[in-house]
Amino acid sequence: MSENKIEYSSSFKKNATTAVFAIILFILSYLVLLSAAIVLTIACIYLGYSMIVIAPGFFSIVLGIGCGVLGLLILFFLIKFIFKQKKIDRSHFIHIRRSDEPKLFEMIDEIVHEVDTKAPKKVYLSPDVNAAVFYDSSFWSMFLPVRKNLIIGMGLVNTVSVDELKAILCHEFGHFSQQSMKIGTYVYNVNHIIFDLLNDNESLNKVIGFLGNFGFISLFAFLGVKIIEGIQWILKQMYGIVNRAYMALSREMEFHADEIAASITGSAPLSSSLLRLSLAEMALNNTYAFHEARLDTNERPENIYEEQSYVMTYFGKQNNLEFRHGLPFVTLEETKKFNKSKLIIKDQWASHPSYEERIAHIAQFNQPQNTQPSPAASILQQAAKWQKQLTRRIFKHLPYKQEPTLKKLDDFIPIFHTDYQENTFHTLYKGYYDVHNPIFPLNKDISSDSTDTFEALFQEKEVEKIYVLSGLIDDLEIIKSISKKELDVKYFDYNGTKYNRKQCTSLINTLEKELSILREDRAKHDQKIYTFFKQLESTKQADPKIDRFYDTFLDFDTRYKAYHQVYIEIIPAMDFFQFQLSWEQILDYLEKLKKEEKKLKSSIQEIVKDDLFNESLTPEMKENFELYTSYSWDYIRNSRYEEKNLNILFKAVNDYSLVLNKTYFSLKKQLLSYQVELLEHSTK
Repeated sequence: MSENKIEYSSSFKKNATTAVFAIILFILSYLVLLSAAIVLTIACIYLGYSMIVIAPGFFSIVLGIGCGVLGLLILFFLIKFIFKQKKIDRSHFIHIRRSDEPKLFEMIDEIVHEVDTKAPKKVYLSPDVNAAVFYDSSFWSMFLPVRKNLIIGMGLVNTVSVDELKAILCHEFGHFSQQSMKIGTYVYNVNHIIFDLLNDNESLNKVIGFLGNFGFISLFAFLGVKIIEGIQWILKQMYGIVNRAYMALSREMEFHADEIAASITGSAPLSSSLLRLSLAEMALNNTYAFHEARLDTNERPENIYEEQSYVMTYFGKQNNLEFRHGLPFVTLEETKKFNKSKLIIKDQWASHPSYEERIAHIAQFNQPQNTQPSPAASILQQAAKWQKQLTRRIFKHLPYKQEPTLKKLDDFIPIFHTDYQENTFHTLYKGYYDVHNPIFPLNKDISSDSTDTFEALFQEKEVEKIYVLSGLIDDLEIIKSISKKELDVKYFDYNGTKYNRKQCTSLINTLEKELSILREDRAKHDQKIYTFFKQLESTKQADPKIDRFYDTFLDFDTRYKAYHQVYIEIIPAMDFFQFQLSWEQILDYLEKLKKEEKKLKSSIQEIVKDDLFNESLTPEMKENFELYTSYSWDYIRNSRYEEKNLNILFKAVNDYSLVLNKTYFSLKKQLLSYQVELLEHSTK
């Protein structure tokens, strides 16, 4: 491909220029800090040496060493990143060679030639739905040539066609196709240098901890820490500038790499693969979660990718997607079907544009497609071998009691169907209740006959109103957060109109009125649904149950809110375990946690005694709940966290949420399943 074939956009050039200035600003700021640190180090060492020479003695020696330590500590903080190398964990990858997969390497050679870049140093297969070019980076990567490695996710290969895979790989190599793209690498490395200076201080903390054992010298170490904190404040301001520039440039680089891919394979393959990625990821994640939840069976799949393909096809059919060449074809309209948000916030910290933005950009080129519709896995001679090896690596770290039994696809299918049906609502509802709970009847005294049909009650426009309502609720919460300055957003678009923070109050009032109207509309519609099924039940010669199901669910809905509030309040009270804090801070947080624990333990004791939760409680959960509520656990002993006790707490909190949500779903499903039974009975 000609070096000048793909021109840089004005937006790319503008962001690249901004990124260059950000780098220069950082370099100048860093050199000033480093120069000051060197001068301070020399001064401290000279002062310490002078004190020892002028007035030899124990006190002067300690004081002199302390001065030297102060300077060296600050200097070490500013140069430690030079010695750090960032290595990518390859333990879950499979390194493949040309002799293993000649057809794949032929494709890579072709892409390298067409994109006009260098061949990857090594090629790896990963378990995921992804593709990426990577290298082990260090400070010196900015000055020395580094050959890139290529990762190809088996979860991706398994769910795209040959031409789609080629388009994705063209995009990845497109990042490195032209010399001027190197600016992105420089910004990336500078960004990580600042990040490491701010956050990766393990080696520094070890040195400070060691010095803390030397009495008077520890005072100089403390002073050094305070100076370092001041330097970090300056670096935080720099990080905001450089990171914002990096993210803006990164988004432009994505667009540019898309142009390169589209110029080689055509626009369609890249668009279709991007739109299918979420479905492919969902299929793989759901399959993994299915097996993770069944650890007690001591079984795992022989080949999870066969199951991923099956689940993706199943989900595609469930959503009435078109299939092309054996793969579900996802349209942009389909991705928006359940997302009715009208709020657009330009995320200056996002490293990638949204799929919608990328697809709109790709569509501008309208390049013809070079069609190779066969499955991408067909170019792998040993696909099944790699899939089984990667499956083994995926499940390697799960806590099976013994070596698990391997199961084939035919074993998976019937169990998956049963599990899916148990954990979803009937397809007749068309997703109406997926994000919506029945609004309880305004009037149980049904005096007039319903003229509504089931089809009319659950037609597409009624289902869409549920997602409009859900989208409006989410948008309102975000706009309220902007108004309260909880989100650092100055401008945003809502329904095509631009707003600033000062205009939030007026917009919130308007949207709350709109929300009230929508909720009233849904309440009336749910009244119609209740009336329809109530009358349907009256024609059935059996014990009436629908009111009982509604009342049980209504009662639990009220209780659930109170129980769930306990969970919401204890989660932030546990956050401090993730951070390095002073002893006084830890004691303060522990006191707050103990207050929240009293409410949690009380709620756990209630649900364990309540028969309503019996089906959701496993013997293991009951045992841990009993253990957790029986004692007042100490989470710190001898200035160290008690991991065993913390695990009891974390498991109790996690299981508490799990039991609540499982019971809520179960009661909701009982009501909705009974309504389906009534419908099916009426049609016989």
